[in-house]
Amino acid sequence: ITTASPKVAPKMEKEGQPGRATLKEGEHWGMVVTLQPNRCYTFVGFSPPGSVSQLDLKLLALPLNIEAGKSGGGDKAMPVMGKGTAAICPILPVAVPYKVDVVATKGAGRVGVWVFSRNK
Repeated sequence: ITTASPKVAPKMEKEGQPGRATLKEGEHWGMVVTLQPNRCYTFVGFSPPGSVSQLDLKLLALPLNIEAGKSGGGDKAMPVMGKGTAAICPILPVAVPYKVDVVATKGAGRVGVWVFSRNK
């Protein structure tokens, strides 16, 4: 994730610690993140070679689980939401919790997700 971040999350810094899980094929794992006003975000997932070969990310606005973003279908084992100039920038003037839904669509094994952010 760190080596790819300058390309997929340019001019952004890591936010907190990465989330980690071990998933079976078809299994979901979620982590809650609070998005701040006047900031933009990129979410980068990763699964090492030989583990999950198709990993998908979705950003869900809580508490209703309304989809606010998703990774591209062709991202394979390193999905990205809010890549480059398409960073996710909340419009609400208050901090809002979101759930990052991580799905092992194909394969099983260890996965990680790191959040990157920058000022708007």
